[in-house]
Amino acid sequence: MIRNATLGLEVSLEHLEIGPVDLLNGREAWTILAPEMRPLLEDFYRTKPLVRLFTMHRDFDLNRLIDRQIDHWHELFVKGPDKQYLEGVRRLGLMHHRLEISMRDFLLAYGWLADRFTTLICASNLPAGQTERLTRSVTRLVHLDMALAASAYYLVYVD
Repeated sequence: MIRNATLGLEVSLEHLEIGPVDLLNGREAWTILAPEMRPLLEDFYRTKPLVRLFTMHRDFDLNRLIDRQIDHWHELFVKGPDKQYLEGVRRLGLMHHRLEISMRDFLLAYGWLADRFTTLICASNLPAGQTERLTRSVTRLVHLDMALAASAYYLVYVD
């Protein structure tokens, strides 16, 4: 399974044209995103689809979920996509499937987060070229995360 997951990562990196510069840009972007992640995720968990989810699963610990999300994005943006990250993103996709989150809501949540990440980078008043470079790399990394998590989610249907 890890071999196939690693192959999936390599193909995904190539398809999204993610290279070493994007990984460096991800680290740089994290310095902007990290201080804002807790309030951003608090807003995220107040969106209608997630409020509905919390109504169905009252045992969720919001602070724990936020901490885990921050850890997940830190893993991707700072450490980069490695074996530990792959295992985590696979668990993430499977967990969302077990919670019966629709694929539509799953993908829309990524769109919400990508939009907020871009907004934070644009609001940081960096020179235009730097803003463009960081947002492009962050968008690629978010799409990578979404593709890998959705692949794990999809495998449950195939199995």
